[in-house]
This record gives sequence, structure tokens and C-alpha cells, in this order.
Amino acid sequence: MMNPLYGLSPSAGFNVMLNTRLPFSGAFVLNLPEAQERRNQMQAMLGEHSIPFEFMPAERSRHPDRKMSGVLGCNWTHAKCVRAAKDLSWETVLIIEDDAVLHPKFYELLPDLSTLERIAWDVFYFYHFTDNSCVGLKTPVRITRINYSIWSHFYVVHSRFYDDFLKRAVTSDWYSDRLFRGQPYRLYGLTANLVGQAPGKSLIDGQQYLNVRGLSF
Repeated sequence: MMNPLYGLSPSAGFNVMLNTRLPFSGAFVLNLPEAQERRNQMQAMLGEHSIPFEFMPAERSRHPDRKMSGVLGCNWTHAKCVRAAKDLSWETVLIIEDDAVLHPKFYELLPDLSTLERIAWDVFYFYHFTDNSCVGLKTPVRITRINYSIWSHFYVVHSRFYDDFLKRAVTSDWYSDRLFRGQPYRLYGLTANLVGQAPGKSLIDGQQYLNVRGLSF
């Protein structure tokens, strides 16, 4: 099945991230144009946290299976963000799904991300798979090596990994949060979840999700 990514030339003029606490080149928010409520929520939340971004229109797949159509469209949209970052010569790109929710103490708990400059990393996630509660949160929150990708609603890809990311994302029929596992991927995350997932209807499988484990603040 042909996907829409090859030959894509994104428009220029995207914002450059100026928030020194998130030292990345720029950010995209994945969003279906008709999901206006989610757009409004993301604009308010990211504006409150001084995170400049651009909306990236979500792709759709014509796969006959509803769930697989959502999986492929999601993967292609994540890949489109990386392709745009590559074309714009960004060193890093923050990718945000439009149901992401930041922890109420996001900046208070966030470790110094400048330490990433001393690490050879490919993908960095703002959460930790085994932290299933925000109650009794252990501090300080640290950056740690992880073995598999975990949730794809708020994470960063480094330019050294753009090509490998694209090869995987545009050919895989796995969920976007299951694309990478083990060697040779250099994956890092945090020792606690600082980003959650808003309750609501999944645009991939149409199911309602409430109180997602470890991601409900």
C-alpha cells in the first residue's frame, strides 16, 4: 500500500524552540483537522508551559481494517514529523500527540535535560513504563536508559536517528509506541511519568480509554 510520505516537502517557517528547559530544535503536535477541541486544549496547555509548536495534520490510511488503518496513519504522521525535522535541518524534534497531558509539576520535577548532550541517544521519552502512579512520586526524577519504546505521545528524536526512524515507521504495522525494542536502539527516558494521556476516545481503534495506567494525573 502506498503511503504519503515519500516525496513529501513540508512548508518552511516552523518555530524554533526557545524554551531552554526543553532544549530541542522544534515541536510538532499531531492532530486531525476536525479534532478542534483537542487543538484548543493543546494550544492552551503548551502555551501555559511556554512550548512553541506547529500542528502536523494527521495522515489517514485506507486499510480496510479500522484498527490497522489507525495504526498505519499514526505511524505515518509520526514519520512525517521526523521527515519535516530532517528537511528543516533540526538537530532534534519533539513529537506530541494531541491527547498528551503534562504533569501538574512538570517543570518542578523535570531533570536538567542539558545532560543529554553528554549521552549518545536516539530517542528520549518523558515517562517511565513501570511508574504506575503519580501518588508518592519518587524524587528526584532522573534520566535513565530504557530497553523499549513506551508511549509515543511526548518524546524526542535525534537527527542521528532520523533515517533509521523513517525506515522503521513507514514500513511497520506495529503501534507507534512499540516501534523500538532492545539493541541497537539507544533509548532513554525518565524514572517517572511527567507526561500523561488524557482520557477519551482513541482515534486509532475507536475505544474509550479512562484512567490510563500510570498516565492519569
